[in-house]
Amino acid sequence: MAPKFIPFEKVEELANIEQIAQMLNLSLRAGKTQLRCVCPVHGGDDRTLCISPNVRSRRGSLGVFYCQAVKEGGDRIALAAHCMEMGQQDAAFFIAQQYGMDLANSETVDSGTVTSTTVSKEHATAPPAQQKASTSGGSTPPKFDPVKFWDHCTYSDEVKSLGISEEDAARVLIGWHTRYKALFIGCRNPDGGISGFIRLLDPQQVKLPPQWLPQSAEIVPLRRPA
Repeated sequence: MAPKFIPFEKVEELANIEQIAQMLNLSLRAGKTQLRCVCPVHGGDDRTLCISPNVRSRRGSLGVFYCQAVKEGGDRIALAAHCMEMGQQDAAFFIAQQYGMDLANSETVDSGTVTSTTVSKEHATAPPAQQKASTSGGSTPPKFDPVKFWDHCTYSDEVKSLGISEEDAARVLIGWHTRYKALFIGCRNPDGGISGFIRLLDPQQVKLPPQWLPQSAEIVPLRRPA
């Protein structure tokens, strides 16, 4: 069977670039035709990352971005890949999961037919240059790395306000994710391995992960406070 990929066109139907930016928790400042903010990966000021919702990418999808810090940009999937530091196929799978796409029934297409998004070396105010970004080298959906995810979680004021000590937060895996700007609670399999994280949208609402990781022999140790 040919490797599974998600056609980018199907992912683009799920959300526009502004909704993707909201999913990434970007603090955007609106201008006349653009949205700007600090790049969550490369820093800078509140104008470093520029989003132009009404400019079309080389492939024709509406909405592009440009990062002044590294002089690169692209479409909405490339924005997610840029901010999350992953390949574009990985980003496409992540977006699909966040918006509830049934990945079990996703198309199986030959790797030679997959359409790549473009990465621009021009400002997002102009049509992107004809430069293709490399897609993820994997042939299967990205494997969630719970240890890497937890490394971005900290004991913040938001966690402290729940009345949980730093030691208890580390023990039960409750932390503030610095990239997603949200509280997450870890859940474990009987073998001690992390099966996923529950996102607290607000004190009265939680968001379950799109899928739970299966039980495995790999044990993820609890991270203790220094």
